[in-house]
Amino acid sequence: MTEWCLVSEYLALIVTVIIGVFYFDLEQPSSKRRTHFWICLCLTATMIILDIAAVAVVGEGDHLPVALNYALNTVYCFVSIVTSCTIALFFVCRIYEFVFDKRGRLYAFVSLAAVLVAFSILLIINVQEGFFFFINDGGVYQRGQWGSLVYFVPLYGAFLVAFCFFRNRHNVSGAVRQIIIAAPLVVVLLVLYQLCYKDLLLNGTIAMIINLMCFINFLNIRIETDALTRVFNRRSFSSELELCAASKRDYQIVVVALRHFAQINHIYGHNNGDALLFLIADKLQKLMPEGRCFRYNSVEFLLFMPAASEDVQEERINRIKKLMDGKWCLDEGAVWVQYCLAEICNRGEEWTLEEAVEHLDYTVQVAKDEHRKLVRYDSVIIRRYEREEELEHAIKRALRMGTFEVWYQPVFYRETQSFDSAEALLRMTDSEGNRISPGEFIPVAERNGLIDSLSWLVLEDACRLLGSGEAPGLKSVSINLTTCQLLQDDLVQRILRVLEKHKVDPSRIKIEITERTIAENEDSVCLAMEEACSSGLSFMLDDFGTGYSNFSMVTNMPFEAVKLDRSLVSGLPCERKSCLMVEMLTLLFHELGQNVLAEGIETKEQAETALSYGVDRIQGFFYAKPMPGAELAAWYREKEQNEPTKQQVPQE
Repeated sequence: MTEWCLVSEYLALIVTVIIGVFYFDLEQPSSKRRTHFWICLCLTATMIILDIAAVAVVGEGDHLPVALNYALNTVYCFVSIVTSCTIALFFVCRIYEFVFDKRGRLYAFVSLAAVLVAFSILLIINVQEGFFFFINDGGVYQRGQWGSLVYFVPLYGAFLVAFCFFRNRHNVSGAVRQIIIAAPLVVVLLVLYQLCYKDLLLNGTIAMIINLMCFINFLNIRIETDALTRVFNRRSFSSELELCAASKRDYQIVVVALRHFAQINHIYGHNNGDALLFLIADKLQKLMPEGRCFRYNSVEFLLFMPAASEDVQEERINRIKKLMDGKWCLDEGAVWVQYCLAEICNRGEEWTLEEAVEHLDYTVQVAKDEHRKLVRYDSVIIRRYEREEELEHAIKRALRMGTFEVWYQPVFYRETQSFDSAEALLRMTDSEGNRISPGEFIPVAERNGLIDSLSWLVLEDACRLLGSGEAPGLKSVSINLTTCQLLQDDLVQRILRVLEKHKVDPSRIKIEITERTIAENEDSVCLAMEEACSSGLSFMLDDFGTGYSNFSMVTNMPFEAVKLDRSLVSGLPCERKSCLMVEMLTLLFHELGQNVLAEGIETKEQAETALSYGVDRIQGFFYAKPMPGAELAAWYREKEQNEPTKQQVPQE
């Protein structure tokens, strides 16, 4: 009788148990991948235990029933074959994880199932024929003439994995690629070693080593998984997108961007907000089993799916809408989530990773900026995107060549009956001399990180104008800043340096910020404003009434004045609602200690009505259109020389 060495099997069992202990994590959500790996671990441990038990029974064969010996060794062989097939299938599933066409995975499953069924039948027949193993009359275990055939299963599994990998090598991620290349080689070498040294049992060792490699791979996979929602993160999305580009596969991507999620955190608490993000990610992943869910940004989720017919893709969009339109149950009650969708589809376009991400980000931004429920990257969006690319290059060229112009629009002060201030406005022309609207190029500059350079250009020109004394009577100039600029650590110091350079007092510069700017990061903006005010600068709340209106912003922040958006005053004096709104807001802000500025005043009737309601300042075409700095200086000099101008100004 052959004496088998079980040292390697004992060691394999210990390592398998250790892997199971470290892999077990109740906080990790259940998934097919995790369940499959758990099955591999459990089968490996069971196989090793049966192997050890079978060897022990064989050693005591003359004292134990022959039926027990046959039964235990037969069960061990069966579990060994099942383990080999299961591990091979696990690798095949990892290969097809990023492959949209899953038919190859099905074929592999069928072939492994066929091998398993065939060997199961042979094991049953073996009890009578003994071609795998048999127990002789003395109760001694003997290998049959086909005994080495059982190693066909792990070898076939290794071959199947290698074949599937070769056919889909362009779609396999780097982490899985490494293990797929190494695993079959390890199996083949260990099987050959087992055949050469038949007294050394390595079945459990082979399975253990493969499981260890999978475990290491799982640790790498966790790096590409979002810690909060447990779906894949943006890094993983980039990897998959690269694989799609390399294999030239068509795909559909839908981004679900949550809107005003900070309000949910504020009302229900951050713990409930995190729970809601986890719930949304889980529902989205289950909603699209044919695709994969990623956490694209903090409150944006991305569904990556194979391209399909237009009807199928439209049906996917409808399913997402139906899910997101429903209520979400939290411990504190039900909540409805505001969202927008952005979709891009690749049908043969040879986009690089960077191009695809740019298209996607642009589509998401359009959906957010325009408050649209769904935006598709279609021909209209493509033209807009191309136009913005042209504008971006034009802005960079204008900055490089110094062709931007700063214009100014005077502001009438009711108290002094004069134009004490002006707003600095940037103007741009294209290469052919045509004017480009600020409403078109300013958002492009903001999205592409160019707004900072433009704002400093405006500040420099405004300080030069104030310091030069060219515009007598101009006491202050207001400039516009964005959130990213306001939150710069050295903002105040940079502004003060420019003011000192032109010998301008800080009180003569007023900073205009919008309600949207504050809403993006209210606490940090408030701290930045307090620091700036302590240095003598002052702030104005711009565009009040454009959709972000929040009276707490006015009461809690040090605004010197509030600018009523033109949408509120455009109905003056004919529309009762506009009149009532302007009158009530003016009264309220005066009670809060703020001045009120009405912008967009274009007629004498509008100006007279606004002044009758107590508006402190007026800005609009009725008094003066925006003009270059030289014309503004001449305008102010003319006003100074023509003192009776004040009599032409509408009185209260």
